[in-house]
Amino acid sequence: MLAKYPSSFGRREDGTQSVFVGDEDVTLAIRQNDVTNNVSWVAAIPEVRTELVIQRRRIAEKGAIIMDDRDIGTVVIPNAERKIILVASGDERAERRDKENQEKGIETNHERIKEESAARDCKDSHRKVTPLKAAEDVITLDTSGIPIEDVVQFIQEKAQKKIDSLTQSCYNANNKKSRSESYSPCDYRCQALQVRFQSRNITRSADLCWQVR
Repeated sequence: MLAKYPSSFGRREDGTQSVFVGDEDVTLAIRQNDVTNNVSWVAAIPEVRTELVIQRRRIAEKGAIIMDDRDIGTVVIPNAERKIILVASGDERAERRDKENQEKGIETNHERIKEESAARDCKDSHRKVTPLKAAEDVITLDTSGIPIEDVVQFIQEKAQKKIDSLTQSCYNANNKKSRSESYSPCDYRCQALQVRFQSRNITRSADLCWQVR
């Protein structure tokens, strides 16, 4: 069924993300209590996890993507250029979900959300297939008490630092080999690097990353 109705994402006019299963918009449905309360045991089914890995890798193939889930950096895209884990206290997470539910008109209870979140963490961490765990090269940020604007800035700074590093590596590699030697200047996602060069008004972006990987 998952293969027949693949998941995909869209963006509304107001900039918010929408989630689809096949052609059906399930953005609000997946936030309902009956879904969040059952997601861990469904996600632990080996066949479900295998298909979800395939679908998320398909989505990520185009590159230049920010992907959020509990096994992205360890299973789905283990070679991701930048991996960040955002954590928060139980009360903080419950308060955020409580507020989100209220805004969407979903029945909510702070203490119940807190207990359910802790239970889900435990189940996801101990499942046999692709358990929740941190990658060795991950950056962890405790967002408890931190405004979302500051969290976004933190992520942007870490991403920019990585982009600059990859850009320089690509540039250096390109200078060591000539294009006539049929040599790819780098093994990184050159689409993102081209965007970076263009943002600096460097017209040689095509020469620096002429073979897209």
